Amino acid sequence: MPIYRDIVEYSNHQKILHSNAQKAMNCKLLKFISVLESSNIYQAKACNSHCYSILIHPDTNNNSSKQWFYFGVTSTTKGQRVTFQILNFSKKSSLYTQNMKIAIKSQKTDNRWTLGGENISYFKTEEYIPSDTSNKVLYTLLFEYEFECNDDTVYFSYAQPYPYSDLLSYLHRTEVLY
Repeated sequence: MPIYRDIVEYSNHQKILHSNAQKAMNCKLLKFISVLESSNIYQAKACNSHCYSILIHPDTNNNSSKQWFYFGVTSTTKGQRVTFQILNFSKKSSLYTQNMKIAIKSQKTDNRWTLGGENISYFKTEEYIPSDTSNKVLYTLLFEYEFECNDDTVYFSYAQPYPYSDLLSYLHRTEVLY
């Protein structure tokens, strides 16, 4: 069973804005799933019920690189359009500037990885990230997604994940055949 990471709000004032936005839009705040094999979400902050700022951990075996991302969300509302902004990428350029799409999997629609997302952009991060002590220039990936089902679990990733457990399963099947 996945563990859900709570959304960290900026301030008590913002919490009031969240609850008012929820009532006005009839949308719940999303819950982020951060404990998945290969997941690297560090923190998610709700700007409002339709915009979330995300920070990611460094890529595996390379503390200076932040390009991979993989996370899930629950508590979706059909027709809810959400903007995700991942604020702390380390690479200056990205294939997202050349029309690359986000890997997305919805458990309620077809439960397979597809490419999607709208209004995808990649640019220099303008705001200060207090949790990043590297003093490097950071970059933001921004994309929108409209949920197709109520109470769905939807996963977002740089590319289709191939976790270690899948590799072990494949090797076991191969070993049985030979």
